[in-house]
Amino acid sequence: MKRLFFAKYGYMTLSVLFFLAGLAYMFLPDLPEMAVCLMLGILLIVYGAVKLVGYLAPDRYSLAFQYDMASAIILLILGLLVLIFNVRAYRHLPSVLGFLILLDSAMSIQISKDAAKFGIRTWVLLLVVSIITALFAVLILIDPFESGRLHHICIGLAALAEGVMKYCVVLCTVEKKEKKDRRSSRRYAESR
Repeated sequence: MKRLFFAKYGYMTLSVLFFLAGLAYMFLPDLPEMAVCLMLGILLIVYGAVKLVGYLAPDRYSLAFQYDMASAIILLILGLLVLIFNVRAYRHLPSVLGFLILLDSAMSIQISKDAAKFGIRTWVLLLVVSIITALFAVLILIDPFESGRLHHICIGLAALAEGVMKYCVVLCTVEKKEKKDRRSSRRYAESR
């Protein structure tokens, strides 16, 4: 129960942090590289820790956290690498961030599909937000703005969208697990 509480509110806190990081990246483009690396490294490590706790949490539908073990490991390793190699890693951060956001968006699209199977009515909202977030991630990866001011804005918007998407995932799919729901979860798992 405490793990679910920590995971749910950890995700909500992280969604706000992604939102604030996106705003900071858009409106403070002259932040020192070292500061950006430290903030991102710490954010990735905290995000990985929250995902690990989420994976272990008893969730009613087991939707929001079902892919979090692998994501947690990747985020923890990337966070450590960014902290260790900070300024040398800086030039790779947009690509890494774009890839992570794209991966997270793809998992959220799948979560929305699974939520629809459970009859969760807000699955459409989650799907739309996930697709929009994926589009921003693709823009970061293809860099049509050639690393200028528009590229900064695109990365900031992608971080904002990631924050909104994480909030929607938790809001739409996380509920306390009840004993009677174990059978329906098993039936769902068998139907896959």
